Amino acid sequence: MLTPTPTPPEISERDSRRLALVLRDIGGDGAPIDSGWMACDVLGSWATYGVGLGMDGPVAGATLDALVAFYQSRDRQPRVKITPHQHPSLVRGLTDRGFTVFEQETVLVHSLEQLPSNHSLPGLVFRLIDPSSPEDLEAFWASQTRGFFEDDEAPAGLRPIFERTVRHPRCTCWIMEYKGQVVGSGGFETFENSGVLMAGCVHPEARRQGLHSAFIKFRIQAAREAGLQYAVIVSLAGESTHRNALRTGFTVAYTQHNLHLQT
Repeated sequence: MLTPTPTPPEISERDSRRLALVLRDIGGDGAPIDSGWMACDVLGSWATYGVGLGMDGPVAGATLDALVAFYQSRDRQPRVKITPHQHPSLVRGLTDRGFTVFEQETVLVHSLEQLPSNHSLPGLVFRLIDPSSPEDLEAFWASQTRGFFEDDEAPAGLRPIFERTVRHPRCTCWIMEYKGQVVGSGGFETFENSGVLMAGCVHPEARRQGLHSAFIKFRIQAAREAGLQYAVIVSLAGESTHRNALRTGFTVAYTQHNLHLQT
């Protein structure tokens, strides 16, 4: 019997708990808040926001005031990630305090019971990295910065959270090589019975050859071989990750929003 893919509210609940644990484990300065966690990492890190509030019921106004005070006391902009499946009091309370949406993300899901056909490209290799190897870590960092920033310099504060992520015990990462050249990199995180695809990138000079889709297929196959039930991938609205995920059989579960408070 096929195991049904979790419903969007179930995916939202599980992924919100996952993100709260991620922030607790690798997000630097932080504290519990309601049913979730809030983190404030160094400038340039992505790990500065609150997540997982309103999973168990209404969110008190005093809780949101404490979240705002946490960030303002650190001279940082308060930020919160929300999904449609958290208690509506969270949205009301954030709106009342002047929070606005600055970014929208699509969460997509793929059952691992049936996988897309994987017609590998000749010369395409996925090399598992050893996070304890300085050489592998440096090669992975070089690929990530090339893929996501092209010729621009990555923010200085991104390197520490990058290393904490790659070394996290639930994460597995690969460098993608095509015809003997490094052309991209990425990984996935295991959480309970899900595999979360993350940090997938292709270098600018290697795009439009089907490599991104091939890498998505490779990682969901790896997730299935790890005994997981479903895979999740998150994309900013309209980005190539969204389009390639749909091509490989992912379906949209829900849209989540990142909010901030202009101070």
